[in-house]
Amino acid sequence: MNTSRPPAETGELGSLPDDPDPAPRPVISPMWRLSAVIVVLPAMAALIFGFFTGASVSDMKPHAMPLGIAGPSHTVTGLGRQLTTWKQGAFRIRLYSSVGAAEQAVRNREVVAAMCVDSTALTAVIAGGEGLKVSQSITALAQQAATIAGLRLRVHDVAPLPESDPQGIAVATLLGSLLIPGIVGIIAVAVIAKALSRTARALLVPVAAIVAGLAAFTMLGPGLNVLPHSPWQMAGLSMLYLLAIIGAGLGLVCALGPPGVAIVALTTMTLGNATSSASVPVWFLPQWMSAIGPLLPPNAFMAAGRSLLYFDGAGLTQPITVLLAWAVGGYLLILCSGLRQERR
Repeated sequence: MNTSRPPAETGELGSLPDDPDPAPRPVISPMWRLSAVIVVLPAMAALIFGFFTGASVSDMKPHAMPLGIAGPSHTVTGLGRQLTTWKQGAFRIRLYSSVGAAEQAVRNREVVAAMCVDSTALTAVIAGGEGLKVSQSITALAQQAATIAGLRLRVHDVAPLPESDPQGIAVATLLGSLLIPGIVGIIAVAVIAKALSRTARALLVPVAAIVAGLAAFTMLGPGLNVLPHSPWQMAGLSMLYLLAIIGAGLGLVCALGPPGVAIVALTTMTLGNATSSASVPVWFLPQWMSAIGPLLPPNAFMAAGRSLLYFDGAGLTQPITVLLAWAVGGYLLILCSGLRQERR
């Protein structure tokens, strides 16, 4: 009598049946990935350069631009009312008790310009460091106001552009030179992030920022003499800017995976550069863009760079705070994602 046991279909006695095969994950073919890259990259480039060139040649009107007025009380009140009704929504008027106070407010970047009135003349107090579009717009407006009032026009530039930078493009040029290092840095850290420990990730960001920032600054500063003033401060600002965007990029990659690269690229490169004030001052952009711009690294870099080069550091606190917030936010994402992985 054959007492041999037939083999069990489910394995050895007492063992549980094997788990069914998990559902296969959808696989994206390399061709689809390549197609996505071919579509997305040109679209991003078109957005960046379209905003830059289109905004610079369009006839945008200012809105909510801070403008100071000083002079006799009756004249100041009339001029302020005239500007408010004449250019509705274009200016936020601030009154000052004296010409000196108005000029100091422009130097401190509390207002972008001021109009000072006396019995014979209207003086447009401008700051070349705010950009040629701002200076030219305020001068033209002051000329119209002086003509209506029958006064002579005087123009006083309290923050003139240096002879080495007559167009006021030094900061914008440096920002442009940091565009490619920023993109490459974000992609590079995203590619190698998984192979690194949490400590290595945290060290990688400042190393990349220091190397790329120094390279860009060296080329434009000592190399081409584009940045003759505040050289080491501008070098430090370049490193802080790259620390902010690369750190935010790595933090989003650690938290969200590859989509984090797209998010930081769209916010800092596309929207950020369009609202940076490099080609068009923020007050001449659409209102939703002018509200978002100061919260993004490129605009903060432009504002801080202008403060360092043309205004002896006045108005530096807010843009530096924005850059630090992006850098710290990126590091917090790196830390939180590392702790989450350790718990797993």
